[in-house]
Amino acid sequence: MQRCERGFPRRCRATISFRSACTRSRRGSFDKWKARGINTLFQYEAENNSQGVPQVSIQQWSQAAASKRLYYVRQPSANHRRRPSRKKNLIAWAQKDEPDLSNHSPNPATNIDIYQNWKAIGPKKPVWINFAGPNITVNGADYTQWVKGGDWVASDWYPINWARYNNIAFTGQAVDKLRSDAKGAPRSTSRTSSAPGKNSPTAKRGPTASEMRGTIWHAIMHGANGIIYFPQVVPDKTIGGSFSYDGVPADPTNPRINLVAEMTTQNARIQSFGRVLNSTRGPIDSAADLDQLVGRIDLAG
Repeated sequence: MQRCERGFPRRCRATISFRSACTRSRRGSFDKWKARGINTLFQYEAENNSQGVPQVSIQQWSQAAASKRLYYVRQPSANHRRRPSRKKNLIAWAQKDEPDLSNHSPNPATNIDIYQNWKAIGPKKPVWINFAGPNITVNGADYTQWVKGGDWVASDWYPINWARYNNIAFTGQAVDKLRSDAKGAPRSTSRTSSAPGKNSPTAKRGPTASEMRGTIWHAIMHGANGIIYFPQVVPDKTIGGSFSYDGVPADPTNPRINLVAEMTTQNARIQSFGRVLNSTRGPIDSAADLDQLVGRIDLAG
């Protein structure tokens, strides 16, 4: 990383640039994701069998990531009290995903308590927490307590998968809202969908290559310090279909929906401008701010 914010592990300062990441990747897919330009993995994937029994331990998953020179963010292991900062590729701990959802017994105090316990064990280890995008951008939302559960805050808003075809702006709005409620969060990440899975009964399709590109850069222009791809296909129960770990379209004959090629291109572009993107900056508040950033980064490709 060319530049680090307060709270980022010192050992990572010269080794990682802007985070391009994937969530819940299977151990056997790390080479594939690295080839697509990913440098960080978020959230351990146990690959449970049909009986719900994990097939990959958290140690096996972590060791595989490190062997591929990938950084990773996951929950602490059972023996995390033993020198929690020794694993150099483990750059942060992850809270339970989307704790603000109604079916997750939402209570900010619970996550704040977990955060404080983890920081007591590893004061220098950042804690990442991700929230449900539509809950953040709804009128009257208050995340002033929620954001106290992490050093790095994240949001997931999938406009196209949720049938908001003409408004990718929700992505940046969520980033802005969390920063505002945190009164200046030190780091933020945005999770974007790269799969065609119909996540809502009203969605007719997944994102095109240009829509995914627009979503990525909209989040960055609003101050996101990392982009996390959600490649899984998780159909709504009213639609049917089956789960897939990787539903990212890769049809070379159709550039419009070849999201694998597009994410590879954008990840390379993001990393090439790591120094700019990791510099001190806030959201794009004016046309002058936008011109200043776009003047240094070609977004046309």
